[in-house]
Amino acid sequence: MKSKSKFLIYVTIGGFVGTLLRYEIFMFIRSSQYSFPWDTLTVNIVGAFIVGLVASIIIKISNPPVSVRPTVLIGFCGALTTESTMAVNIDKLMSLNELFIAIIFFIVTLVVGLSAVMFGNKLGELITK
Repeated sequence: MKSKSKFLIYVTIGGFVGTLLRYEIFMFIRSSQYSFPWDTLTVNIVGAFIVGLVASIIIKISNPPVSVRPTVLIGFCGALTTESTMAVNIDKLMSLNELFIAIIFFIVTLVVGLSAVMFGNKLGELITK
């Protein structure tokens, strides 16, 4: 099998699993369009943490499996996280005159998301020591 075909299969498998997890998280949390979008925040933070963790581990391992990056980072985390839904949530909140919630959601997503990447990165470094 050609290298590009394998890459696409890995991305597809990761994307399939990430999509299912995202759906389950959204069904479990079920944020209202009028409230803080906890569902979107949750998937974005979990995805950011996983990206930091896995990227850190990949960097430290001398010969990581070629399937890890496309499966986990591109496929799984790409399908799990959602910048487009975040933008839709902010737009909806603003159209409902919930500007304060929209701004808080945006700031919390950025700050906690970056913190999750850094925490995942540090944990990855500890794991690979």
